[in-house]
Amino acid sequence: MEIANKENQLIVSPYGGRIIESKPLVNFNPYSNLENWVNIHVLQETIIPSHIHTGIEIITFVVKGTIVHFDEKANSWTDTQIGGVQVIHANSGFKHAEKYHAGTKLIQIWLEPNLKAAVKLDPVYKTLKAKDFPWEDQDGFKRIRYIGLNTPILPASRGVGAIKYKLPVGVHRIKLHQRDYNSICILSGSCIINDAEMFENDFTRVLWVDRLDIAVITETELLILITPYK
Repeated sequence: MEIANKENQLIVSPYGGRIIESKPLVNFNPYSNLENWVNIHVLQETIIPSHIHTGIEIITFVVKGTIVHFDEKANSWTDTQIGGVQVIHANSGFKHAEKYHAGTKLIQIWLEPNLKAAVKLDPVYKTLKAKDFPWEDQDGFKRIRYIGLNTPILPASRGVGAIKYKLPVGVHRIKLHQRDYNSICILSGSCIINDAEMFENDFTRVLWVDRLDIAVITETELLILITPYK
């Protein structure tokens, strides 16, 4: 298990320091179809000016707060609140602007689909609300399935899944996709995973492991992104 504690991640403060971004993937060689992972903390209200993306898929999880999005093609503003998810299939080109409210926390994941095919398609944008992702009861904990079969999000990037877990204090076991990369970020709380103590914003990558044994110190939420090994 490879760990990037929040202190060892790349920290940048764009827009005059109104936002803090931590980027754990700088600690790893590029892998799978995961292009980027950014933990975003908004200190002051920030407007992201109009810009364009091409080819890439961007999935933004609103952990806390609200983001407001301006779609230039639709000429409309939409907001995504806590628990919601914003999905962009940039394809042939998607131009937009955004506004982040103070106190907002986001997890933003960039995925790389088949770019030759993607750039021939029209862009697609959608925002999903917390009610679109019901909690499921498991053995002593809860989970939300964001991406995968029978979920509202089906990216063009192959073999991708995403699950959020809410774990009460105690000892838990989570099954993993052994033949895939499992990228794991602690959203809140503190726990010990396979003998490594982890806290909010800490990140780890796991491969060739079929389960996680987790001792939860304080109630913990974590996000697991599943991407293909090959």
